[in-house]
Amino acid sequence: LLPPTRITVSTAAPIVAAAFIATATLTAEDTGSPLAGRSLSFSFGAASGAAVTDALGIATAPFAAPSASGTYLMTVSFDGEPGIFSTALGTGTVTALQRPTNVIVSTAGAFALTVFTATATVTDFAGPVAGATVQFQLEAATRTAVTSASGVAVTTFTAPASSGTY
Repeated sequence: LLPPTRITVSTAAPIVAAAFIATATLTAEDTGSPLAGRSLSFSFGAASGAAVTDALGIATAPFAAPSASGTYLMTVSFDGEPGIFSTALGTGTVTALQRPTNVIVSTAGAFALTVFTATATVTDFAGPVAGATVQFQLEAATRTAVTSASGVAVTTFTAPASSGTY
């Protein structure tokens, strides 16, 4: 009977569609000792990769996060070594996070009962966010607009009958 091995797959939490590094550790199950110089096979969705463990039993492989947020499964396998170590399979999760965004609403001024333009700019860590739906609200009136290539959404409202800050 061959000594059993264990693969521990680290969880990852990249932003959707961003590159990330998958990490797994291979150890001898009975002693917990790291197994260096062994090849691990990574599988994530339709993508796969291979890496050799370092002195600490750690192997890493680059991947791209899915384009939709959510939790996904990654598997890492070790084919074992004939007469030395048994095979192992480890699983871990990759949680693709929504891109954090900033919304900046421009101040607008208008006379009572006149039409005015409301503008909002949506950005994230990479710059303007195109194609995002923005919901505007003024009292009971709600409007939606989609951001342009420069991250700007524009709509119009009629100013209330009474003056004030809204």
